[in-house]
Amino acid sequence: TTAAHCSGDPGKEPATPFSLTLHSSHGFSPEGVPLGVVSATVRLTGSNHPPQQEHCQWQDTWAGLQELAPRLPGTVLVGIGDRKADLFDLFALARAPDSPRLLVRARRGVPPDAAPPPWTATLANRAAAARLELQLPPTSSHPARSADLELRFAAVRLPAPEGSTAPAIALWAVHLVEPEPPAGTEALQWLLLTNVPTASASEALERVRWYCARRGIQAFHRVLASCRSQDRAAGNGNRPENRLAIDLVMAWRMHQLALTSDVDGPPACTKRFLTPDWTASADWHRHVTAPALQLQQTS
Repeated sequence: TTAAHCSGDPGKEPATPFSLTLHSSHGFSPEGVPLGVVSATVRLTGSNHPPQQEHCQWQDTWAGLQELAPRLPGTVLVGIGDRKADLFDLFALARAPDSPRLLVRARRGVPPDAAPPPWTATLANRAAAARLELQLPPTSSHPARSADLELRFAAVRLPAPEGSTAPAIALWAVHLVEPEPPAGTEALQWLLLTNVPTASASEALERVRWYCARRGIQAFHRVLASCRSQDRAAGNGNRPENRLAIDLVMAWRMHQLALTSDVDGPPACTKRFLTPDWTASADWHRHVTAPALQLQQTS
């Protein structure tokens, strides 16, 4: 989710400030190659735009994945979500056999959860099915490091929320825990819930690799932030989502180019773009960007 805070046109009467919030879904191959933006929902929040419930945002995203599925016969689509997607209603939508599959990092059953579900003890009592080393990227609170993890998995049942008469949902849980974290470091712990059958250590490891693909979304949003949609939208509060829509496509292509360049070297523009696209960009750079850079250097 990306949020931008905007106001009205500075040349007119001051408008009521609002927030432009993006909730988007992105496609990645099993190897982590970005395939494009699957769906994007933009919400305006402010005095005249009440915030939307979080579960509605995830359901909208899921609807976009369902619309995509018939256009990709023979392809297994798996929706992957962080802990905010740990919603019973979302798993209920994915219950149909012909629906895309779902993999979510659970927020329940992980400390400091006051009421851990029954499967917590089931997983803890099992011997580790495998060990793996996971490279953790740097964050604002800790540097990059590697984590030596134990892997466990089990078939579980997700109970309905209190007060609901809906039946429990059959799922599989994949649990990763760091038994001996470095001194002064909080142990890494992931609990992944999925409706994709997971009956072996190799299948459980595959689910872990799927979830690791979410790092690509974080990289995409950093690229999107470099487009500075919020700055360009601040001068015109009428349709800022139009600018954001263009920037979504730009950010995806830049992210894709950066990844493929790391593997194959810098690609020729003719391999990645249609002729009208790259010639228009080259012309714009020649007449706008290059003169501006020269002027900045001389001044």
